[in-house]
Amino acid sequence: MAPLRAPFPSTAMGFLSSALHVILLSDRTIAAIATSATTLTSTSWLESISSRLLLRTPETPDELFNTALAILGFTIVGMRSSQFLAVAKINKTKSNDDDNKNGKSKSKSDAVIKSLQQRYLPVFWLLRLSFWMSGPYFHQVYSSKTFNGQPVTLSLISRIFLAGFGSIALFGPGMGRLLDIYGGRRGTLAACAIYALGALSTLSNSLPVLFVGRAVGGLGTNLLSSAPETWLVREANRKRCPTGDGDDEDDELPSRIVRETFRRAYTYDSLVAIASGQIGGYVARRNGPTGPFMLLPAFLLVGSVIVLLFWGENNTATISNTCGKYNAKQKQKKDEETLEKGGLTIRDGIQEIWDDKKLLALGAVQSLFEGSMCIFVSQWPPAVSRAVV
Repeated sequence: MAPLRAPFPSTAMGFLSSALHVILLSDRTIAAIATSATTLTSTSWLESISSRLLLRTPETPDELFNTALAILGFTIVGMRSSQFLAVAKINKTKSNDDDNKNGKSKSKSDAVIKSLQQRYLPVFWLLRLSFWMSGPYFHQVYSSKTFNGQPVTLSLISRIFLAGFGSIALFGPGMGRLLDIYGGRRGTLAACAIYALGALSTLSNSLPVLFVGRAVGGLGTNLLSSAPETWLVREANRKRCPTGDGDDEDDELPSRIVRETFRRAYTYDSLVAIASGQIGGYVARRNGPTGPFMLLPAFLLVGSVIVLLFWGENNTATISNTCGKYNAKQKQKKDEETLEKGGLTIRDGIQEIWDDKKLLALGAVQSLFEGSMCIFVSQWPPAVSRAVV
């Protein structure tokens, strides 16, 4: 997604799809909402909320956009609160049943999950904030450039986008093996640095720099969406706590950590996208379309600091456990056999996917979805621009 003549929030697609369930919008209203998104101010935001609370019909496109956004926000808060209360009630009932069995073990497991989430989620949301902030402005940044006195054409912008997608397709498979060797912590730090370089390349007026910067940004995007999750999954596999007997391992804990952490991470990712759109729009209005690209490295820097201070490395060579008894001999033997064969290869990964039909189906669905999103991101901004002019 990208802006029109002025910044359009990165949450436009998710927001509009949700708003359609709240109010009926005509074609003219949709165009008005798109136009109003370019002039959002904190004053209009507060006026929109107050007008909604007073049950007054919005009279301007700004008020309509902000009112619908407020409705969406209140709806999300209400749904999350209801879900939280329901889960708390279930957990309380289950806790009462398990207190006499393994209360200490459950308490210890919950503490492990909470500790891991406190280290992972802030980094995840900061990286996602940077990702959402850059998306809406690529097209506007590239279309604002001129080369040899000629404005950039849509065909050239599409080629610049293709440089990023091509780098993902070309180098993406190798990134997985590098993460196995060097670990998710180093991978996350590299993702922050590479993505920041790609973002800062938009400040250049050199066409080769824009092409290279987009390719570098594609690598950063690849790592940004895989390295932190790699670190979490491996860290979860290390967190095997003893049960009430003190000798057994809690084999369900790793899957519990991943399930609960990812659920919370992606549940609030939509709110992060909304916040990113508002911040990015404000910065772009003050500093132009390159403003968000100048700001997002600051969020990546904060995330990198958290990683440096609170994340430990956990590559394939790291075999340790932080709580309780963990028998790593079998795993170590398997790793040694793999290394003797020269390590895992891309062919091994393809074979693994082909043998597991569920994994194959999941990959196919995700690839088709991401492919359609890439087409949407590159073609939607000019189409909407022509519609509202």
